[in-house]
Amino acid sequence: MKVRKILKIVNHYGAIHVCLFLFFVFCWFAHHIALFKMEICDRQFFYMNSKTINNMALIDLLESHFWMVIVYECIAFLLIILLQFRNCPKWSYWILIVELCTPCIIYCSVCAYINGKFIF
Repeated sequence: MKVRKILKIVNHYGAIHVCLFLFFVFCWFAHHIALFKMEICDRQFFYMNSKTINNMALIDLLESHFWMVIVYECIAFLLIILLQFRNCPKWSYWILIVELCTPCIIYCSVCAYINGKFIF
């Protein structure tokens, strides 16, 4: 293959992989910040309600079962590669990314809720 053709392929498909990777890194960072805040205050925030307890349980679940995150990320990247082999239009990639990132956005909001809690 010529260098120009390789660069065109990387330019065409590389942005989607980079965006998805950066989003997963952001979720990982939010997870660890929330976990650090929970450890600092020994899981006793100033205002403890059922939402706080449920959110902490979800964070603990993903911390103890980290393999679920790895499997989810592998499935996400494999689906994108599958779309590349099928030569699907560009909009189908972005629809897939939105569908794959929706649970991550919800989880980031859980982590943001814990990060916004006051420590007493």
